Amino acid sequence: EMEGKELKRERLWMDLKQEDLAKILELTPATISRYENGAQAIPKTIEYSIKYLRQEFDRKESSNQQ
Repeated sequence: EMEGKELKRERLWMDLKQEDLAKILELTPATISRYENGAQAIPKTIEYSIKYLRQEFDRKESSNQQ
């Protein structure tokens, strides 16, 4: 289960603001904030979406370095 601090770490690694991530996930920035602060549990669908985004960012980063 993903915790708020892990979500925040992933978001920052992808160089996204809460507003940016909210737009990508079709959520509000307030919801992202609640997830990151532990005020609201992170649904599995959001956790899987974050992991997918991270893979896409990793793939993009590695292709940019070549």
